[in-house]
Amino acid sequence: MFFLTLLAFAVLCAVLMITFKVYFREEEVKIMCSDTKFNKFILENCPSLKIYDRIPIWGLNGHLQTCYASAIRKGPTHLWKRECLENSDGEDFWIDWLNSKPRTNAIICVIPGIAGHSGNDYIKNFAHFCQLEGYQVVCWNWPGCGDHVLSHARMTTLGDAKHLKVMFDHVFKKYPDVPIYAVGFSLGANMLLKYLGQEGKNAIVKAAVSISAGYCGERGLNLIRKRTFYSKVLAGKWKVVIKKHEHLWKNHPAIDYSKIQKASSLEQIDLLLSTKILNYNTIEEYYAAHGSLEWLEHIKIPTLLLNALDDPIAHSQLVEAAKGKIGLNPNIILATTKKGGHMGWVQGGFFRPELKMWMDSVSLDFIRAAQKLQMTERGSETGLKCRGSLNKYSENNPFMKERDGFVAGTTMLERD
Repeated sequence: MFFLTLLAFAVLCAVLMITFKVYFREEEVKIMCSDTKFNKFILENCPSLKIYDRIPIWGLNGHLQTCYASAIRKGPTHLWKRECLENSDGEDFWIDWLNSKPRTNAIICVIPGIAGHSGNDYIKNFAHFCQLEGYQVVCWNWPGCGDHVLSHARMTTLGDAKHLKVMFDHVFKKYPDVPIYAVGFSLGANMLLKYLGQEGKNAIVKAAVSISAGYCGERGLNLIRKRTFYSKVLAGKWKVVIKKHEHLWKNHPAIDYSKIQKASSLEQIDLLLSTKILNYNTIEEYYAAHGSLEWLEHIKIPTLLLNALDDPIAHSQLVEAAKGKIGLNPNIILATTKKGGHMGWVQGGFFRPELKMWMDSVSLDFIRAAQKLQMTERGSETGLKCRGSLNKYSENNPFMKERDGFVAGTTMLERD
């Protein structure tokens, strides 16, 4: 009797595992885009964009994927070379260049999510995979975050797209013959989309990827009000930054610093700090001004938008709200999955995840395919000339000269 019970249990487990593997461990990616030559080429040459597979059993839950991606997954330590840039208002911020091999064929500019910088694990992981593919990486750092210290009593929790323009212009000026691509994460993706829409045909970036963007600022505010756990987590990140710069806020005439110290949600911080120092009348006005929704139809370069419908932060309602604008723009491909969480899309075994995530693979596949088509459209003569300029870039780029495996010149070791 015991043997039969054990056998029945084993058969049941086997059936459940097979069922999970067949019906839940993979799903087809839903694509929304115009029927253009470029989009057809991308879909044909991005194998990872067709299916999100090898999902661990716990990956069926968007909250677990989100927590793993943001708090558990670790990345390698890199050497970076730091540059300090200034916007038109005299506010400084940092960009970090990743040491790379001489076979670098393009530059990928990375824009982290809220309060992010080059020391974040998801950024270190993505930079690692870019490097393996032969790309140079430059990472924009949120002002006041990481080791950076604000020089002015001005800070935005939703990011400033003007900083991205300064960074892209700077990178292009240094290396005008090298194609520039961009990948943005979460609020960094929102900033990137806003920049691309504002610049239109003048955007320096050749193609871009947006990961887990929320698009609509006003609707995002309403959802943040309902999702108190994530609002508290995001508020905690900013309170660390605010505490580090308390000398800027304590005597500020428009700010009640004692109330900010007691703030327990992102909405409260924005109401007490962001709207005051940035001169917005209401918090609704502040969020509306920083959304990317109204800029989507003005994007003129190939852009891939990745969203998971179980994302607890960039909710599926925000994706639905953006579909009308996306449908008007033939330059945009929207790829959605039922599972994935916020900046998650974990892949691996039945339980154990791999270091590389689906979003990493898709982003690099898209950039590779876009670069291939753009090179082809220039013609073989132009393509040869471009390759020559890339080799020249590799020889002259100070970030590319190796010395015992480390980048020559001034370097910085990011701390975990």
